Amino acid sequence: MSDLQPFPTFSADSAGPVSDRVTKALALVGRITRAQTVGAAVEALQEAVEPFGVSTYTASILANPERVDPRAGMVSNMPDEWTEIYMSKRRFLYDPVVQEAVRRPGNFFWRDISDSTSTLGNALFDDARQYGLIDGFSISSRSPWPIATLVSLSGRELLWSDLDQGVVALVASSFMSRVLYLRDMALIPTVKALSPQERRILHLAAEGQSDKEIARELGIHRSTLLTHWGRLRNKLAATDRAHAVAIGLWSGQIAP
Repeated sequence: MSDLQPFPTFSADSAGPVSDRVTKALALVGRITRAQTVGAAVEALQEAVEPFGVSTYTASILANPERVDPRAGMVSNMPDEWTEIYMSKRRFLYDPVVQEAVRRPGNFFWRDISDSTSTLGNALFDDARQYGLIDGFSISSRSPWPIATLVSLSGRELLWSDLDQGVVALVASSFMSRVLYLRDMALIPTVKALSPQERRILHLAAEGQSDKEIARELGIHRSTLLTHWGRLRNKLAATDRAHAVAIGLWSGQIAP
């Protein structure tokens, strides 16, 4: 990614197609914000970003990867083979894009951080290129949602003007907002409000603490904690501890 050329200067001759794709993307923001299903939102997102050279995308929450499966809540069309390698080898633990998103929420090109990443991070970038993830642009945020989010778009070469960047960021942010809204709405029939004690337990679990550590922190017996976990799973319709944490994050009852 470091050998890509700087942004091109757009002349009057190129203003037409650039304006067309920007206009189309802005029009599709309305479709995204009115989408009644995640599938409809994804369809509008793809239609909006493809003219900018984007071929793959991933949208997810930034949870604690040690305790919560990073695929929880993920919407993506990344190649299956790459996703399997990325997850099975736990590469999300040293992914430079994720690290940058956590450290400095905002918008950034992958090429702008490739020179300052670790050896493992650069190796991940090199491997990603073999699966067509040549150049990328990520949008991360902690507001207005109570959870941190990340949308990453990639293609062979993303050479955009400042206007392009702003429009694509708007499209991605609108998409993430709508997906979160639709997921929250889907959870409403089954997710019940947690008590302050239950939220505290879930928060400590999300931080990676064991049941023994949580019981000690709260000054309760482990048997009492297990009772709380039973109630938590029932309220969140969760199958296990990690599932409860993931739903707690999605429903906004705890923050990562």
